[in-house]
Amino acid sequence: MKRYLIIPTIIAACCLCGLSSCDKWLEATSSSQISKDKLFSSRNGFHEALTGVYLDMGSASCYGENCTWYANEITALNYTTDNSSSLVALQKHYYGSTVAMDIFTQIWKSCYNVIANANAILEELDKRRDVITSDYEYSLIRGELLGIRAYVHFDLLRMYGLGRWDNGNEGKMTVPYVTGYSKDVTPQLSYSETVKLLEKDVAEALALLADDPVTGNAPENFESTLNADRYWSYRSRHMNYYAVKALSARINMWKRDFDKAEEDAAEVIDHAFATGLVSWVNAEAMVKEISNDLIDWTFSSEHVFSLEITSLYTYVSQFWYSSNPSVNVSLKTEEALFSQADENFEEDIRGRALLLKYNASGYTSYKFYGSTSFASEYRNRMPMIRISEMYLILAECHCRKAEYEEAFDCLDEIRAHRGYTDPIDRNLHPEPEYLLEFLRETLGEGQSCFMLKRLLAEDNEAAAGCGAMLEDFAGNTMYPYPTDETTYGRVQEK
Repeated sequence: MKRYLIIPTIIAACCLCGLSSCDKWLEATSSSQISKDKLFSSRNGFHEALTGVYLDMGSASCYGENCTWYANEITALNYTTDNSSSLVALQKHYYGSTVAMDIFTQIWKSCYNVIANANAILEELDKRRDVITSDYEYSLIRGELLGIRAYVHFDLLRMYGLGRWDNGNEGKMTVPYVTGYSKDVTPQLSYSETVKLLEKDVAEALALLADDPVTGNAPENFESTLNADRYWSYRSRHMNYYAVKALSARINMWKRDFDKAEEDAAEVIDHAFATGLVSWVNAEAMVKEISNDLIDWTFSSEHVFSLEITSLYTYVSQFWYSSNPSVNVSLKTEEALFSQADENFEEDIRGRALLLKYNASGYTSYKFYGSTSFASEYRNRMPMIRISEMYLILAECHCRKAEYEEAFDCLDEIRAHRGYTDPIDRNLHPEPEYLLEFLRETLGEGQSCFMLKRLLAEDNEAAAGCGAMLEDFAGNTMYPYPTDETTYGRVQEK
């Protein structure tokens, strides 16, 4: 029985790299593993282990490829591929094929490996208060780890679970929610019970991160003591307080608690700008910039949370920028996303004005462009949560209450920073408009499949308003459990 799919037996060596000394650490540990006792004998060891969890998240089998621009985007039908390509299995939702099952097994294993490593550090953190003596730093480490654990479990729920957790599905079994580091197999629970565990982690993470440095509430001597090495800086690259609050907004959208989702999203918007965590990109300046190496392709200043993935361009270039048309992945239809009635859609920096480049295979997104001379502050960034998504959540919540003018205002706020000069025509129906903006914003980030899946599972006006945009996606929207899991008793209820 391959229990490693749920419980890895040891913290992986690749999990032990520090943000500021990643290369040095990899060099030092290339031929040996550092013992757990030695690793957790110092503050730096805990920092390195925490950083390692973020690095694990950025692996190709996890958010560096499969859970973002590759598998999740292909299943959302955002790309077109050569018919002979193995990618067709994902595109046509042939989920039982060997190619697809291999990918889904990789995702499952890598996600639970991230969770297991987070749990292992949490266990050591409570054992070694003689090492992490500061209550404030203890709260930061534990808060980030619980936020990560919730983030990854939530995505497992969305990938391998149903599109609705209510409407008669509350008692069905779903993915295991693993809260300990043990060789014991974690039992499956119902959606209702699993979501309670998810919410518990989010609530505790928010409480622990209430004085996150990004909130401006850090201790007076924080910068000269705990942050003297700058480890706790660059908060958008950590699971910070507002990232967890944004995650809460996502979760509440899936719970269909739209009032709470609106409250969460509004708090992130109100404070993320004010605290300097995020700022809108300058669309006009970006279009005028003639050097590819000086353009902030992922709009990194707008990231509430992102991963730094050193091999990102290597991963992406195999498919997006390949000279071989049989593997080059291009947009399924650029026209569907950007050729709208707006007179100035050509100015949209998410489209032909900046990110979309034409080649022999069609339009390809330059969102994850990279080179050896690329500006370091923009390099290797994978957006995990954007500030624009909070506006999109607000727009949908307003639509649910028939507050259409407020919904349009949210969409116009995003578009104003994407090159548009005119507001959306108020004669249009808002539901398709917020879905369209969502697809434009998150292209290549693995989020559109979740939005489409959630809407497809509904039977109300909001889903009906987007009906034409959901037709192609209809069909199998639940990734199958790995064979080893079902062989030894896991049940995937539909």
